[in-house]
Parts: sequence; structure tokens; C-alpha cells
Amino acid sequence: MNDASIQNLLDRLYRQAYRWILILALFLAMVGWAVAERRVQVVDEMWRTRLRHEAIEIARAIKPDRAKRLTFTAADAESPVFQRLRDQLRAYGELIQQRS
Repeated sequence: MNDASIQNLLDRLYRQAYRWILILALFLAMVGWAVAERRVQVVDEMWRTRLRHEAIEIARAIKPDRAKRLTFTAADAESPVFQRLRDQLRAYGELIQQRS
């Protein structure tokens, strides 16, 4: 074998290796994307379930007869029923570390 044919062989091997590396990189990128998408779905479902559970617990804590006494106007601000409900919701917000 002469130098030209050796160089030609090396060039072909280099191009082939480059193609395989490129294919592997694209494959890994697609797998990474799919794994990230799945993880987002799992975390989203987890948070939605937690939020649903918290909403149900809050709803259970509110007594319907007290809620019926509220008018949902500014006049409620002085109502003992409203103040108690407000205090309960604030306490629950602190318990779950609500920041708003």
C-alpha cells in the first residue's frame, strides 16, 4: 500500500466515525428530550394531585352553614363568620407555606 491509499482509507474511516458519532449524538438528544418530557408529565401530575388534595381539605374545613351566612360583599368584612374563615385560611396558608 502506498501513502495515498493509506490516507484515503484513513479519510474514509474518519468520515464513517464522524457519521456514527453524529448519529449517536442525535439519538442521545432525542432520548434525553423524551426522558425530560416524561419527567415533566410525572411532576405535573404529582403537583396537580397535591393541589387537588389541598383544595378538598380546605373545602372540608369550611362549614356550609357558615358559608351560607356570607353575602360575599364588603359588609362581610365585619362579620365574625368571615373573620373566622379568613383566619382559618390564613393559618392553612402558613401551614403549607403559601407565599402570596
